Amino acid sequence: MRKQFAFRPASLVGAIALAVCGFANTAQAQAIEPFTYMTNWFAQAEHGGFYQAVAQGIYKKHGLDVTIKMGGPQVNITQMMAAGQADCIMGSSDIQMMQTREGGVPVVNVAAFFQKDPQVLIAHEDVKKFEDLKGKTILIGAQANRGY
Repeated sequence: MRKQFAFRPASLVGAIALAVCGFANTAQAQAIEPFTYMTNWFAQAEHGGFYQAVAQGIYKKHGLDVTIKMGGPQVNITQMMAAGQADCIMGSSDIQMMQTREGGVPVVNVAAFFQKDPQVLIAHEDVKKFEDLKGKTILIGAQANRGY
């Protein structure tokens, strides 16, 4: 899954700092700026680096007071960001951000961490080929309705 980060334009400076502060070795900023980052799901291994950076004070060293909020089922992180509840979100695909911009939400992508956006079809053992899906209930994520 390709992870993308989107930001409200007003917080672009903080977003860029969040994206690169793990790699930069700059002097500590004069003022600590509050910055809220929202993941796309409950805390999981691929989010670990962000939590670790908070725990080790890396963001604070670079002038950001980062708060991480978790997404999850029935949580529309894009709406949360648009409503000012987060400065930055972890998206899940190019399509998600393109659709968001088409809807009039002014977001900016600043990072992509995976090269590919794989999608899978997972089925019970009785399904051996696509034809076996006929007549069965198929559950897909809400973004898939327009995306793929």
